[in-house]
Amino acid sequence: MSLPYIEWGRVVSKSQIERVAFVVDPGRVGRAGLVVLNGMLRLSPVQPARVFATLSEAQAWSTGAESR
Repeated sequence: MSLPYIEWGRVVSKSQIERVAFVVDPGRVGRAGLVVLNGMLRLSPVQPARVFATLSEAQAWSTGAESR
């Protein structure tokens, strides 16, 4: 399999990344697109991984600020 995300996964898995946040405009991908993206997150070499609709939500989650 020679998909671009496989090489990215190899690089990422050797780093100190603790979680990954993807920001997606739900208006562009639709509800079904978000469901598919959330399912694909299991392929991410970094876990936990989540999809967010806004940058502020993603930043809060990725830094742990949402639990403060």
